[in-house]
Amino acid sequence: MKKESRGFTLIEIVVACAVSVLFLSSFLVLFRAMAKAHNNILAKDIGVLSAQNTMESLKSIPFASLESSSGIVVSDLSPDLKTIKITSGKIELYSIRSKY
Repeated sequence: MKKESRGFTLIEIVVACAVSVLFLSSFLVLFRAMAKAHNNILAKDIGVLSAQNTMESLKSIPFASLESSSGIVVSDLSPDLKTIKITSGKIELYSIRSKY
């Protein structure tokens, strides 16, 4: 009489667990990379929004009142063209030319 085999053997279960662990670990690596990319994009978006807000607020101020000790320099290129340079120490953060 032959014995009927039912269920899985221990070796089959161990192999299935190992394959599952490898498969799930690849998702973990992918998830970490996506989270890091998301954080980088979020930081860049915050920087861009901050710069846009600063430039919008500077656009509403007359050129004559922009020069101060805050690192904002206004220079005349011609009678109708001016340049605004925003600096922090020796680093130029932003430069814009305007016909106002």
